Amino acid sequence: MSAKPFSGRDLFDELAQFLPRQVPGELLEQSPASASDTSILKVPPELLAELRDLLAGEWPALRDSLAFNESKAFAMKLEALARRWEYPPLNRYAQALARHADSYSVTELELHLFEFTSLVERLERRVSA
Repeated sequence: MSAKPFSGRDLFDELAQFLPRQVPGELLEQSPASASDTSILKVPPELLAELRDLLAGEWPALRDSLAFNESKAFAMKLEALARRWEYPPLNRYAQALARHADSYSVTELELHLFEFTSLVERLERRVSA
C-alpha cells in the first residue's frame, strides 16, 4: 500500500486482495430483488422517477466511495420509498444493502450497490412494457 494519506478506494483495493471474490451474475441470481420479483408487481411511475433521481444524484458518489454510513442512509431512503409505494422487492434490496453496510462486508456492499442500476433498469422495462 502507498504511504499515508490514502483514499478509501486505495484501502478497498488493498483489502479486496484478501476477500473472496463473487461473480457479479451470481449476485443477481441470489438477489432479494430478482427479476422474477419485479415482473410480478406494477411499478408506480412516481417510484421509478424517485429511483432515477437517486441513481443520477446520490448513487454515483456512493458507488465510488463505498462509505458504510452513507450506504446505510441510502438504504434507509430506499426502505422509506418501498414502504411509501408498497413495493416489497425494493424493500428487500434496501434491507440487504443495509445488512452489508452494517456488517462491513466490502465486497458484498460493492456488488449490491452496483446492482442498483440493474434494479432500476428492470423496473423501467416493467413500466414501459
